[in-house]
Formats: sequence, structure tokens, C-alpha cells
Amino acid sequence: MADWLAQAGELPTILLLGVLGLVMLFDTVPLLGVLVPGDVAILAAVGAGGSTAGLAVLATVVTGCLAGWSLSFLAGRRFGERLRRSRIGDWIGEQRWAAAERMLRRHGGRIVLVAPFLPVLNALLPLVAGGLRMSYRRFVGCAALGATAWAGLYLVLGTASRSVTGLLPGAPSPMVVTMVVGLVLATVVLAVTRRRLMLELLDDALRTPAGAPHPTGCRRRTVLSAPTVADVPAGAGLWDTGHVVSRVRFTASTRVTLGGRMPAKHRSWWGWGYVEDAVTGAEAARLADRVRALLPDVDLSPHEPPPVAELDLPPARITPPAALAHLCSAEQADRAAHAHGKAFRDVVRNLHGDVRHPPDLVARPTSEQDVVDLLDWCSRSGLAVVPFGGGSSVVGGVEPRVGEGYPGTVSLDLGRLDRVLEVDRTSRAARVQAGVFGPALEEQLRPQHLTLRHYPQSFEFSTLGGWLATRAGGHYATVLTHIDDLVEALRVVTPTGISQSRRLPASGAGPSPDRLFLGSEGALGVITEAWLRLQDRPRWRADAAVHFDDHDAAVAATRVIAQSGLHPSNCRLLDPAEALLNAGAATGGGVLVLGFESADHPVGPALERAVELCRDHGGTLPEPPRERDESTSRGDGATDTWRSSFLRMPYQRDALAARSMIVETFETACTWDRYPALRAAVLDAVGTALREVGATGVVTCRFTHVYPDGPAPYFGVYAAGRWGSTLAQWDQIKHAVSEALLASGGTITHHHAVGRDHRPWYDQQRPEQVALALRAAKAALDPSWVLNPGVLLDT
Repeated sequence: MADWLAQAGELPTILLLGVLGLVMLFDTVPLLGVLVPGDVAILAAVGAGGSTAGLAVLATVVTGCLAGWSLSFLAGRRFGERLRRSRIGDWIGEQRWAAAERMLRRHGGRIVLVAPFLPVLNALLPLVAGGLRMSYRRFVGCAALGATAWAGLYLVLGTASRSVTGLLPGAPSPMVVTMVVGLVLATVVLAVTRRRLMLELLDDALRTPAGAPHPTGCRRRTVLSAPTVADVPAGAGLWDTGHVVSRVRFTASTRVTLGGRMPAKHRSWWGWGYVEDAVTGAEAARLADRVRALLPDVDLSPHEPPPVAELDLPPARITPPAALAHLCSAEQADRAAHAHGKAFRDVVRNLHGDVRHPPDLVARPTSEQDVVDLLDWCSRSGLAVVPFGGGSSVVGGVEPRVGEGYPGTVSLDLGRLDRVLEVDRTSRAARVQAGVFGPALEEQLRPQHLTLRHYPQSFEFSTLGGWLATRAGGHYATVLTHIDDLVEALRVVTPTGISQSRRLPASGAGPSPDRLFLGSEGALGVITEAWLRLQDRPRWRADAAVHFDDHDAAVAATRVIAQSGLHPSNCRLLDPAEALLNAGAATGGGVLVLGFESADHPVGPALERAVELCRDHGGTLPEPPRERDESTSRGDGATDTWRSSFLRMPYQRDALAARSMIVETFETACTWDRYPALRAAVLDAVGTALREVGATGVVTCRFTHVYPDGPAPYFGVYAAGRWGSTLAQWDQIKHAVSEALLASGGTITHHHAVGRDHRPWYDQQRPEQVALALRAAKAALDPSWVLNPGVLLDT
């Protein structure tokens, strides 16, 4: 070794720099970079060339790094997804790939800047950056600065070691010393980096279930499987409430999920969202005060759900074939988490430990081919398949309640298909996998300064595929109200083949193929990808809260605005009870929350006109309208206050359900001329049903969306129930209001979907000829009738 180093040190400077440049080029290539010690090569070059070669070494290192990183970046842009799924991707390891992706999504150019200091990942980050369509100009600028800083550090170390060896008689040559120093330094850095990475992986594996969105909004990528049972204490589970596993043995079957630096959270197995975000004691006290203002004698003693490990689930009846076993789980926590949605009736059953219809298996495909293979197995075996996104259904859409005609059920969790695959900036569109959660979708679009701007109440805990399959309603109260309006094309896997519609802005060529699958709720196929219409991120916003003394006048003002062509993004009318309970505002006629936004121009004039229309109908503004641009942070404006209340509602529902309250919603849409009679019929139906079940309560109403020809009323029932009877009480109320909605000319659902809970009334609303056509489509696309049996059609 000493002779070889001495010979290398005698090379001409130009040849030495050439060798160094090649070493740096190879050092930046994935896999090869692990074998080529670039940092050691820099130290060796300094030791051989002396201080006079410092600037030349620096220039050579930066040039070699940029050349290699640029090649990797371009390869990632062209072949990133194929490389990830290839044998090269297997050699690199999904864990490292996902770590690089996580870092880039969270830190952007900053992580590229420090990439040279990250062993292993420094060679992978450029490849991933290209695949994520990062701006090349931004990438190369950050990479150049990072390479300069990295090379400069090692130049200083090399120069220092050369000086030290010159002062010590009999010391090894400067080149040998610098090589040794470099190896030691590289080993220490690699060990520290590896340890920190594994700690982050372990923390996320213990705290968050696979497929769940990260609390920071970062994209999550499931890597392997679940903690081995031998190392998990009794009663522990990734979905358990409040339990943190102290140790896990990482094996070939261990699942670790990559997260950010912020602590991950526990998903509640029995209720909405995260355990850490549940209603606090202080919030519960405030909520109780509001409830008692409406129901003075209510008993709000809390009850606790059982730990997931104590649930008495029926044993799994099926075993996957060997080729698919790595995608499937029969763990108690997984089966319980995929047994119900998040409706009131689901929460109540979970509170009582009543989980009668869990899936036998939970399958998590990692590619479209996995979906094809899983559907093929289930079709041949006659197994019911229930597509699953975020599990936020409130109509029984993901519950494997499929009847006795199936030997088993498989919950098909698409949470691993969670990436933006392509962005067309010119057309302002993106190709997106269906398993992506709302926050992760927006995080991936952010570098392009684009947004889907579709925010259902379940945004944080629902997926694109779920939105498409249920025709979800979103952020916009007018115009672009449903996800349908944002779809260019769909890709759907059915048991008989893959349907890929043509990507078009519009078409008059016969019935729309996309409309066949939008709203099909997984009964006709599994949506795996979609091309979506995007928007530029809003730069200007304006909002106001208008109070009314008369509810009919508030409705009239809302109608006039809906028909004015102003197209507010937020136009939500809260009746007096809704305003008091969920916004803390006491009014005689309700509150109209108005909001406007634009990426192109200020929207203050539009808000002024809408407020003027409200004043024409007796509206008043306790606080002046609020305008802000992109330089102004969010605050306590009307829209912000409404948003905060809106997102807390499901958590508050859970807290009240655990206190024997009946708390549930139902929604509809009707024409403006029918709304007064419909509202009266609903209030009468609920009042009668409450008396029949022996409960006292109130009904609230708000408009979630408005159209020129009618509103979408969203009703809430808050009633004092009896612990152990609240589910039966609610079912009777639900039946009464559903009958009233259809009898009054409304729809059984505007945006909650049909599921299993709305089937009886959907059958009444749907024309029989359409039912015949749906059955024919089902027979053609799903001849074994295994896809989500019981939704839309009988099994």
C-alpha cells in the first residue's frame, strides 16, 4: 500500500488531477459511489500535489461532481421510475431511495447543498431529484455550492495533515497520513449517518401505520412489513392508542416508514385522525358548554374504547399464494383498522369493541402489476375485494360487509401507490397515483408552484383514489365543487383488463369513459392513476363573515351571490345553531362565510360586491372584510376561523360519541325553490324520530356548496343518547331523514357517496334503466362479482 501511494504521489500533476476527476465522477454514481472513496481521494491528491495544487484540486473535484450528478439527474428524469423498480433499484434498496425522496420533498435545494456530506445518499439524491422533476438550474446551483464546500473542507484537512507530517521527523508520507485520516473520517461520518437514519426509521415505524399520511404533509413510502410479534409487547400495535413499542427487531419482514424530523403521530384505530390531535380536556370543557347551551340536562360522562389487541376478531379464513404473500397482512391491528370507515356508526361500534366484519387479509400493492395480480387471484378464488384508500368513508363504503356468499374478503389498500408521476406544466396537469393522500399530493406539486386545490374535510386522511371513486366534494363552494371537474383521464384496473381513457381537455365522443368509473365506489374497477387539472397557487385572498338576523334573508343573499357570476371559493351559510355550536357565534339568522382567491389578480373588489349583495338582504359585518396577498400569513380571518372549526369537527364528534351523544351528519342537494320545504321536512322528521327514540336534541344546517340553481344543505344532529343504544337510536333517525330527503325532491347524497348505508334510498333515486346498465357493466368488467360487493348493486 505504501509503495502504491508513493507511486501515485509521483504522478505528474495533470495526470493526478485527471485521475481525481474520474474518481469524483464515479463517486457520484449510485452503487459505485459506495465503492469509490471520494473524500479519501481528495485528501490523497492534496497530500501528493502540495498546497500549490489546492485550487486545481478544488476545481477538479467540483467539475467531476457536477458532471456525475448531472448525468444521474438526467437519468432520473428519464428513467427514474423504471430504475426504481429494476434490479438496480433493488440493489440500492427501497429504504435508501425513500429516504432520499423524503429529504428532497422536505428540504428541496437545501438537501442538495449538503448532499456531498451524506454518504451513500449523496450519489442517490441527484437520481431522485431528476425523477421528482426538480428544476435543473436550481439543482446544479445548489450542487455546485455543496461540492465547493465539501471539497474545501477536505482541502483544509489535507493541508493540515501535510503540515503536521512536515513537523514530525520520521512520520509517514503526507499522502499516507491523509489517506488514513480520510478513511477514519469517512467511517465515522458513515456510522453516524447510518445510526441517525435507522433511529428515524424506527421512530416512524413505531408511531405511524403504513399508508397513513405524515403529519407534516410529507409523502410517506412503506418499505418493508410490520414489527415481528416476538418483539412487540402484548397489546401493542401500530394502530393502538397511546402505546409506543420500546424495541423492534429489524428483519426481512419489518416495515419501516420514512418520515420527517418532527415526531410522527399515532393514527386512532377507533376514531378520526391522530390520537395526539384528539379533543383535549380544555377543548372538551368548551365543547360541553356549547352543548349544554342547547341541551341543558345532557350527561357527558366519557367512555373509553378497548385497545385494539383486546378485540375479539374472527380468525382469518384465507391464505394468500406464495407469490403475493409479501403484500398481505393478517395482523390484528391491520384487520381492525380496515374493518370500518369513520362514520358515527363506525365510531360507536369501535367504542364498544364491535368489529364483526374485518377483512381476512389486508393487501398493499406496490405497483399496478401487483393490483392486477391480486385481482386475478381474488377473481379466480371468488374472494371479495374492497378497495381502500384512507378509510375515511362515512357511508360503509370500505366495510367488508359482503354477505355469506364469499369465502373471504381482501381489503386492497392502495397507500403505497402514492406518487406524482408526471407534471405537464404547459397544460397545467399532472399524472398521479391513486393512493396518494391529500397533504402528500400537495407537497409533491409545490415545487412546480401548482396545486390541485381540492380540500374535502377528510383531506388529511383520504386519498385521490377515494375522492375519484366517491365523486368527492372539495374546497370550492362554487363552480369546481367536485373532483369530477378536475379529471382529464383515468387509468383503471378491472378483472378483465386495464381501462385507460384518452387525456383530453374535453370530448363529445359518446358517453364519457371517465364518468363510468367516477363514483363507481370500487364496484367496477380499481383506479390506479389519474391525469388531473391543476391550478397556480393562489396569491390573493379576501374573506368576510356576514351576520344575519333572519335565516330566510340569509338564504336569499346566498342564492343571489350564487347566481351573480362572482364565483366565490367559499360561500358557506351556517344556520344559527350551526354557527353557535361550531363557530361560537350567536346570531338570529346565521352567518355567511365568504372567501375569494386568485393566482392572477386581487379579489377585494369581488368580495366588496358580494358583501354589498349581503347588505341588500340585511347582512351586517361585525368585523371588516380582510384582504391578504402571498406575503401575508394566515391569521384569524373569517375563512381561517371557519377552516379551523371545520377540521376539528370530526374530532369533536368522536369526543361527544364517547360521551353517549348522538352526533352525525347527513347531506343532500336540491333546487332553490324546494329548499324551504325540504328543510322543514327534515326538521320535522328528526324531531319526530328523536321523540320516538326517547332522545332530546337539535338539528343544525349549513350549505357546503351552492349552485346557481340550488344549495347543498348539510345537516347535523346533536342529541343526548343512551350509552349502549346510541347506534340503534341513530339508525332510526337516519331512516326517517333519508325518507324525508327523497320525498322532498333532494338527493340521498351530494358528496358522501352511496356505500352500503345509502343503498336502499339510492335504489329508489336511480332510474331502473340505469340500474340495468350498471349491472351489465358490472358483469362485463367484473364477471366474478368480487369488487366491493354491496355498494351500488346487490351482490
